[in-house]
Amino acid sequence: VNDHGVPPSTHVFYCVFSMYQPEDGCELGLTISEQLQLRPFAQIIESNPKYGMFVIHTTTFEVYSRMWTVHEVDEGSHANITMVGLFDKYRWTMSRFDAAIAIHTKEGECRPEDLDLLDELIVGRGGYERLDDLIANFRSKMRADLSKAIEPREDGHQEVSSGAVNSDGKFDWTKSMDWCGMTG
Repeated sequence: VNDHGVPPSTHVFYCVFSMYQPEDGCELGLTISEQLQLRPFAQIIESNPKYGMFVIHTTTFEVYSRMWTVHEVDEGSHANITMVGLFDKYRWTMSRFDAAIAIHTKEGECRPEDLDLLDELIVGRGGYERLDDLIANFRSKMRADLSKAIEPREDGHQEVSSGAVNSDGKFDWTKSMDWCGMTG
């Protein structure tokens, strides 16, 4: 996030930590349905966050396989806030981005009782293909950022921040030692 000029003091909303989801009947906890009635994500979006919305993409889980994440991107797009895809420069490779560019948001999953509501909202705003294109644009920009970050230097190393990338496009710590006067 700091690469995008967001100060460390900025308050950040993490959806995964904000909703209690076990549905275990805890006497002080709200059910998912009760939480959804409070529209927590819409409340954040309606506040028009100064730095927009950052969607964290990982190599271990397809974030858009969750219909709620698809809905959150739809809400952000509808509210016309800035949205940026974030990724770990040390884990993503060019080939991973190539494989992940195309996304089919309609295949996202959620609880059956939530699907009709989310589908109605998304279709009512122009449908899933529009979101597929938006996400492909995120990922194309992310791929371009990675490509720029791993451009070969004059000495032949490919560098990502203070590290280096091997010929497979993966971080190689043995090539990152030049920051302390050592070579890899």
